[in-house]
Amino acid sequence: MPVSDIGPTDAKIMLVGECPGVTEEQTGKPFQGASGKLLRSMLSHCGVDLNSCYITNVAPIRPPGNEFGYFYENSKKTAPTPS
Repeated sequence: MPVSDIGPTDAKIMLVGECPGVTEEQTGKPFQGASGKLLRSMLSHCGVDLNSCYITNVAPIRPPGNEFGYFYENSKKTAPTPS
């Protein structure tokens, strides 16, 4: 399932993840698993409300086997797969 961006599009802070994990894929929202918990904790420590941030991923889907190389057509990972 593709993961949708969340947050205000005019946010002063934009957070970009690599690609969704299992929990993100299940919920359809970025940073919902363990990484989301850590991110929320770090932002809270800095006085930043996660809900005021625009959150997205470089890739909206989780690659098979969590292998980010899936998005490239060559082994050196310099040529992205056409979308």
